[in-house]
Amino acid sequence: MKKIIYILILFLLWNGIAVMAIQPKSNDTFYKALRYYEAESFPEAMNLFTQTLSEAEKNQDDLTAERCIGYISNIYFDYGDYNRNLHYLLKGYNMAKENGHDQLATSFVSNIVTCYCKLGELKKAQQYYKIALESEKDNTGGERITYFLIYNKARIQLLAGKPDEALRYHNEALTYARKKRMKPVFVLYQLSEIGNIYLRTGRYDQALVYGKRCEQMAKRVKSQELLANAYEMLADSYQAMGDTMRSKTYNQLYSSTCDSVYNFHRLSSASTQLFQYENKKNDEHINSLNGIINAQLYVIVLSVVLLVGLLVFIIVVDRKNRKLSEAQKLLVEKNHYLEKAEQDSKRLLEKYVDNDNDQQRTTKTGTTQTSVNLDDRQKDILLGKVMKVMDDVDVISNSDFNLNKLAEMVGSNIRYVSWVINETYGRNFKTILNENRIREAARKLLDKETFGSQTIQAIFESVGYNNAMSFNRAFKKVIGMTPSEYVRIKQTETDKEPVGE
Repeated sequence: MKKIIYILILFLLWNGIAVMAIQPKSNDTFYKALRYYEAESFPEAMNLFTQTLSEAEKNQDDLTAERCIGYISNIYFDYGDYNRNLHYLLKGYNMAKENGHDQLATSFVSNIVTCYCKLGELKKAQQYYKIALESEKDNTGGERITYFLIYNKARIQLLAGKPDEALRYHNEALTYARKKRMKPVFVLYQLSEIGNIYLRTGRYDQALVYGKRCEQMAKRVKSQELLANAYEMLADSYQAMGDTMRSKTYNQLYSSTCDSVYNFHRLSSASTQLFQYENKKNDEHINSLNGIINAQLYVIVLSVVLLVGLLVFIIVVDRKNRKLSEAQKLLVEKNHYLEKAEQDSKRLLEKYVDNDNDQQRTTKTGTTQTSVNLDDRQKDILLGKVMKVMDDVDVISNSDFNLNKLAEMVGSNIRYVSWVINETYGRNFKTILNENRIREAARKLLDKETFGSQTIQAIFESVGYNNAMSFNRAFKKVIGMTPSEYVRIKQTETDKEPVGE
């Protein structure tokens, strides 16, 4: 009997060792990626999450794959790329629902609400908020789900133009986080949101108080990302209150903190790796479909020869056409992002050309007076001076350049200059200044021969921006995409051009 028991123990031990030996490495890579993510080393985390996603899909580990997609979407959110953030959130949500992972699906739908709020799509945010409420009823999501339901309610109220209601819900979320003794970062999220609403609604003293609280707490929890948000809030508050010295100090702190957290070049490289992986996956799927189609075609032909059945032949051909159509859709899907980005860039370039052609406006004969007591001749002279200054890249690239300095340079006052710009271009001074600066930045980003050795920070500072966040916000508003996307797409277009003889 003892001998039998000994043999059984050895058998179990051997099987245990064998099972451990064949365990996939995806979990080890996942937790390594998670450590990078929690340390706010986002490019490294992106690379490892992409590797883990590949391994998880090979091992048919759906839960790990869904979690990787969730963290990838979070990284894009942190970088302000809400379109990609939404793409991966919807992908993860559909996977989690299909695989019956209800709690993870609830987390995805909560983040989808947040993303739609950031994109300014109120109806979509409200639609998915209702889904989140229903999901929360169906399963026990825990404190985090309840917290984010309150949080997203506040975001929706702010998007709907109800800042006081938003403040009420943010305070409710703040109270809930403290009551449930959640991690300090959940309290910090609400303090940051409340401070930004005070800043947005002109209550600068209160915004300053919350900014300082956020600064202290972010340092305590060692979150560089939230510390950058606190610095930006303080810089904007001091600027609004007329304290330019302190505003400049906090702007510098914000810029340096952003540089340490958000390495756009390395994230672009990691995103390229993810994009290549998805392309490879789509290629394999398409090849698999083509293999199925070819096999079915062979069976069809053989069946026709053997059965000589016209009806069978028609049915099989119809099936073949459906499969071919599916493969074509996948090919279109594969290149959709690059094509859309290219079209957006071309439309913007055409808009710039149209604006240049429309600068000479038709005037009535005579010397009619305007609402600011300028006749047509005076208006044209002032406009010519303004255009000359605004076309001077060296002048507008000075970070201190503003409407007051423009008025001084053309020998006029800000009222006349502002009126001439609005009357001529149909846009205000700030918009025209951003367009001209971003146009110059875009040129430098593509001129690798002259500016290839410069960092993105050097380029945005050379055209008058003091921090990466302001530059990226302006670039996306003017060009329609982030700087890294713009460079990558333009480079792709260049690579596709045939070499001249």
